[in-house]
Amino acid sequence: MLPVVHLIDEIINLLVKWFSKRRDFALKCTSTLCPNFGEKKLRRKLECASRMNVVKLNHVEYNVVDGDMDGHVHLTNNTCSCRKFQLEQLPCKHVVVVCRFLKLNIYSMASLYYTRNTWLNAYSDTIYLVQPQELWVILEDV
Repeated sequence: MLPVVHLIDEIINLLVKWFSKRRDFALKCTSTLCPNFGEKKLRRKLECASRMNVVKLNHVEYNVVDGDMDGHVHLTNNTCSCRKFQLEQLPCKHVVVVCRFLKLNIYSMASLYYTRNTWLNAYSDTIYLVQPQELWVILEDV
C-alpha cells in the first residue's frame, strides 16, 4: 500500500474515534450548554456575579458596578461595554448579573453554538471506513 493511502486510512480511523467519543459524551451530557466550554465559563461568571450591583438606566440598559471594571449592558442589542459578550457570544459577568437581577434565564442569552443540541448535531454524522481497493466497483464510463 502506498504511504499516502496508509496515512489517509489512519486519519479516517482517528476521525472515527474522535466522532464516536464526542458523540457518546454529548449523549451523556445533561446540561443545557456544552460542559467543557459554555457551562464551565458560565459557572465562573456566576461566582463573580454575587459581588456586583446593578443600576437600571431604562428598560433595556443597565449599568453594572464592578470593583474591577464596570459594564454597560444593552439587552436589546446583546452588547456589553466589556465586549466579551459580543466576542464569545456567551454572557459575560455583567450580563449574568443583569439576568439575575431581572430573573431572566441566563442560558437564553448564550449563542446556540454552545448548546448540547448543536454539539450533538456536529457529531451526528457517521464516518465510514474506506473499503480495500479490490472491493471497489468502478464503472467503465468513469
